[in-house]
Amino acid sequence: LSVEELEKRIETLEGKLRAIDADLASPSVYANPNKLRELTAQRERVAADLAPIEEEWTRRADLA
Repeated sequence: LSVEELEKRIETLEGKLRAIDADLASPSVYANPNKLRELTAQRERVAADLAPIEEEWTRRADLA
């Protein structure tokens, strides 16, 4: 991926994390254990997808 593609992917994944975090901030989610588990698992997956992309972006930025 190019640096621009990495940045786009990072923006997309960070947007997903913000949306999930907003959902997790809702008291109604804590009243629904299944929804809480689902969102928590989804957040973990997105964060796991984001980490290597951020690492690659950082590595390339350090080389520049």
